[in-house]
Amino acid sequence: QPADTARRPGDATAPTRLHTFWEPARHGAGKAAVRSLREPQWWAGLRGQWLANRRLRWGLLAIGAIVWVQGLLMASDSAQALRQQSEALREDVDRLQVQARSKVWPARADDARQQVGALRSMLWQETEIGLAEAAAQDWVRALAAKMGIGIRELAVSRPGTATASASAASAAPQLVGVQPVRLRLSLDLNRLALMGFLAEIAQHERVVVVDRLVLRPVSQPPTAELDLRMLAAVKAEAK
Repeated sequence: QPADTARRPGDATAPTRLHTFWEPARHGAGKAAVRSLREPQWWAGLRGQWLANRRLRWGLLAIGAIVWVQGLLMASDSAQALRQQSEALREDVDRLQVQARSKVWPARADDARQQVGALRSMLWQETEIGLAEAAAQDWVRALAAKMGIGIRELAVSRPGTATASASAASAAPQLVGVQPVRLRLSLDLNRLALMGFLAEIAQHERVVVVDRLVLRPVSQPPTAELDLRMLAAVKAEAK
């Protein structure tokens, strides 16, 4: 009937109140269901423990704070080490700048160049090692003739093995562009003439070293054996 179907004024708010009461519950349940589908089970368990266990939260916060403080300390130590290294480099640069402005070092460099030039002037200057050996032999023959000593044997001595070469190289360090010249000679034994021969070698303007001297007075005829060593500065001719 129309009177029964008509909505009373007091009943108009009943559906609205029921709707507002059930709507949040329905939405909350839906969100929880969606979250349970999206989140893995292990993550949900961890989140539940985080929310339920206060000690776990404080413990993780304490661990994070300790790690943060440790990182700050390590960064501070690294910064201090870099600062000390930069200060040391700055001191070295300042010291080098002071030395560069000093006039002592150019003078020392000039002295060193003069000494190197004087040392090179004492070497046998030739374009080839063979020419240096020939010049050394000619000089020995001329000196022996001047002193009145007969030469029985004169030959160039070269190391025959790698061991001998290595021992010679260790005994006499090699310079750049400098090669040794070794001569082995046998002379008639005349003591006075031999003393003059050795004196001339010592006073020669170029470096001549007596590596070995053996006197054989009982041999027939008496002889003296010498090993001489010179240094030759070999410079190739410019073509």
